[in-house]
Amino acid sequence: QPFAPPVRGDLAASVSVRRGQAGQASQGGGRGVGGRGGGGRGRGGRFGGRGRGGRGHGGRGHGVRGRGVTPPIDLRKSRTQVGRSFVDDSSANKTYIPKLVNIVFFCLDNPDKQEFINPTMLEEIKTMDEQDKVDHERINDERRLRRKAPLQFKRSKVREYLRTRFTEMEETPADSPLVIDGEGAITSAFIKDFMDSHKRVVKVARENAESYLSETNLHGVTITDDLVDEEGFVTAYVNQSYSQFNSTRSCLSYLYKRAGIDRPPEMIRSMEKFMAGMERTTRNEKRGLGLKISEGKKHMTFQAYECIAMHLYRSAASEDIETRFMLLLEWNLMKRAENVVHAKISEVEWRCDCLVFHFAKSKSNQRGEEHLGPWHVYSNPENPHMCLLLAFGQYAFCNPHILKGGGVPLFQGTNSKTVYARYMARFNNVVNKELVHELRALGYEPGDLASHSTRKGVGTWVCSGCTVSPPIVAVCLRAGWTLGGVKDRYLFREGAGDQYVGRAAAGLDQLSKEFAVSPAYFDFSQLETTEMFRMKRVISDFVQSRLGFQPPGTVEPLLRHFLASICYHYDDLQRDIHQQSPLRSAALFRDIPEEIRRLATVRYPWNKTSDTPKFTGVPPHVAQLAELHALKEEITNLREGMMKDLREEMDKRGFNSSENNTRQLMDMIKEVTTTQTNAIVTRLIERTNLCERSLVAAVNQTREDYGAAEMEIEEELEEELPTDATRAESEELNRRRREASQRAVSRRQYKVGMIKTGGGCKLTTLPVGYRFPPLTIPQLIDNWLIGSVGANVIPFCQLRHNDVSHVKGAVVALRKMKRVMAMVHKTAKEKGCWPSGHAFDTPRNWTYAKTKELWLGIEQEFLVRYMKRKPQAKFTTVYNNLQGMSASTSSSGDDD
Repeated sequence: QPFAPPVRGDLAASVSVRRGQAGQASQGGGRGVGGRGGGGRGRGGRFGGRGRGGRGHGGRGHGVRGRGVTPPIDLRKSRTQVGRSFVDDSSANKTYIPKLVNIVFFCLDNPDKQEFINPTMLEEIKTMDEQDKVDHERINDERRLRRKAPLQFKRSKVREYLRTRFTEMEETPADSPLVIDGEGAITSAFIKDFMDSHKRVVKVARENAESYLSETNLHGVTITDDLVDEEGFVTAYVNQSYSQFNSTRSCLSYLYKRAGIDRPPEMIRSMEKFMAGMERTTRNEKRGLGLKISEGKKHMTFQAYECIAMHLYRSAASEDIETRFMLLLEWNLMKRAENVVHAKISEVEWRCDCLVFHFAKSKSNQRGEEHLGPWHVYSNPENPHMCLLLAFGQYAFCNPHILKGGGVPLFQGTNSKTVYARYMARFNNVVNKELVHELRALGYEPGDLASHSTRKGVGTWVCSGCTVSPPIVAVCLRAGWTLGGVKDRYLFREGAGDQYVGRAAAGLDQLSKEFAVSPAYFDFSQLETTEMFRMKRVISDFVQSRLGFQPPGTVEPLLRHFLASICYHYDDLQRDIHQQSPLRSAALFRDIPEEIRRLATVRYPWNKTSDTPKFTGVPPHVAQLAELHALKEEITNLREGMMKDLREEMDKRGFNSSENNTRQLMDMIKEVTTTQTNAIVTRLIERTNLCERSLVAAVNQTREDYGAAEMEIEEELEEELPTDATRAESEELNRRRREASQRAVSRRQYKVGMIKTGGGCKLTTLPVGYRFPPLTIPQLIDNWLIGSVGANVIPFCQLRHNDVSHVKGAVVALRKMKRVMAMVHKTAKEKGCWPSGHAFDTPRNWTYAKTKELWLGIEQEFLVRYMKRKPQAKFTTVYNNLQGMSASTSSSGDDD
């Protein structure tokens, strides 16, 4: 039911009477505000459903002191906070305020500049600074005693004090830590001094340095031999980049605006002149000294993007499924990282043949009207490592909680900063360490690539990667870049242009007919009507049993296409992804039935069916290529059809009569031999009936002992040949024995192999090189109680010490799993959600539907008590939390 404010019983009754319905206003009351209500015997008026008047507006459970939903909390910003949000909070907290704090430190370190600090705060700042110095010396003395490197002086107390003052500053100059108005206010000369105090150190060739000195007429600077190193380079100070100077000017503009005053006109004129000269100076420094011309990070070429995506696709690290998904999102959406980390599942939908994203705002348009979307994102089924649909599916299968819909964020974290920091830490480790040689071959050094390199790279690729590129207006609008002037007012987003950009960004070849490829989907067009409905039900039941909950209607199309993409690439994934990948432990990925997988397909305009999604974003030249290919297919089929018709007509007219006579003769021979073969088979079947009945009983007992693994009856033909058996009977029996043996082996669910251990050998069902993957609690429950036939891994509850003793660390991991599963069993018993007749140490009778129902019953208890409210916590984390709780309990018992 939609939420609404609680209504008292007497108020509901009065409303009921005013609406002219039967009821008595004086009967009211109810169980507390908004409880069941009491007033009125009629309907609850405009406030709601049947029953007594007070039950209107949500009936039971919407009361404050009654049962059910708690009262709403106010998440709105105060008026003061709203007034401070004329720039984005992240920009203020990450850029402007830290720079302003550094300006105050500059004043504090220069006695002649301390006059620019607010006099009401100066003494307090000095006192805290002295205390910081004392604490710093004390900490470093302790570190020296422990032979550790000294720490850098961070001025923690002063820094926190200044950050707080700048953040909570009122709209008045008197509340600013810097003097910005009246007598003694900061001047343009002071700002230039601060800018000049920042410089960077570079190494340049001696001849470049000497040439630059002669061009700039810098007197008093000479380069001697003792200043030149062995490689002929000179260490020199140069200015910081122009963007650093510009950021200082921007942060001061922010300060004046926060204080509610304008910058002095003479300061504006002086700084404009200085900044123009600084821009020219920094450019000449780069040119004359041979420094890097461009500022910021390099753009990521398509080859580098493909290299990084492939590495993450095959990686064993559990976090790389998330890292790859974020990288592909940044590339395909052409958005800033802030849009990616704030994305929610409710902002994504499926439309025709693509994913569609919506965003509330962008950096260049804070209100978001022009940049809401929809932004179309396409799959690349020919290159699974670059396919966003597949990456999204892998991430969703490993994190099924995001499929519950609502406002669930795609990426879990306490805030966007932690999500972005986690992503960048892994990204930097990949590009600067793990792929350093591969990227160096593509022209990149460590430190050249960062998150913003993705936007630079995809923009360059889409606009210039082909001679037939999408319109630049569609590219700029998608990336959130301003067009400037009148173009921003007259050129707007349209679906066709953005769809073309989406296909190009997906990495599809714009000069190939395959550019018009469809996404992976389930095609039922070749099935009969009854079979089609049956398979749709099979797919629905499979998803429901593995997921454990019913996803909302907006998520179901996404989930269906995720599953289709996984099924289409199933063989590729089994071959390419690492054995330790979390995807192999996901319930939705394990042992997908063959009858579901073979329905997944991709199509093109020339072979589409009635179930193929409508093709969008296809430019005219690709559509013409597709039509030409369809025409070629028709000509080929026409030729084959003509040849077939010719053969049939020739057979009717008696051509090649010798061949026809031979065929008649062979039919007569087959008719004679078939009669004899049937007689032999009948005699053999009579002899095998007795053996089959005994085998059925044995297999039933084995199934009970083994549990969830589906054991097939393995036929054995052990009867003796009769003494009067002919040679044909003997050969037929041997042939049947071979076929029965092959069928039995092929139907076995799990295979056993021989491995070397120490000085001997032993049998094991685990694959060669198997390692326990990092499992979340829902994944552990699935793996513990249900085996994976496709991976040839039996249920973990069936593993014993001897089964895993050859695997490094597996004995300890198995012990931890058992401890966690024991707690799962105990908690489920207490909650009453453990299925009756089921044990946690045997897989008998367990199904995915039951394991999901079990987890839903204990989820909240585990999240709060053992998982610190982190849905993606691994079982090792839960085990450590259990151990810590046990230790604290025992210590408190000792104290008692």
